Amino acid sequence: IQPLPGSRYVPDGTAPRLQDSQGVYLDNFEVYVSNMKRLASGVYRVEFGYNCGRLCAGHFAFRLHKAGARWVFTSKKALWHS
Repeated sequence: IQPLPGSRYVPDGTAPRLQDSQGVYLDNFEVYVSNMKRLASGVYRVEFGYNCGRLCAGHFAFRLHKAGARWVFTSKKALWHS
């Protein structure tokens, strides 16, 4: 598993931003991987999150394992969100 750099959130952007039909901003957000750990069972625990403003953020933990040539998610858990 190789994490790649995420985009950067700019909290004071003054330019108009695109929104979807429900008012969710489509840019000016940050996505990140904060922790990856191989557990004794061979399963990986990956924490990641997003930030798109004061009331738009979340942090999650997924567990996954390799099955042949694919990665399979075995569980997902929201650690916090707003």
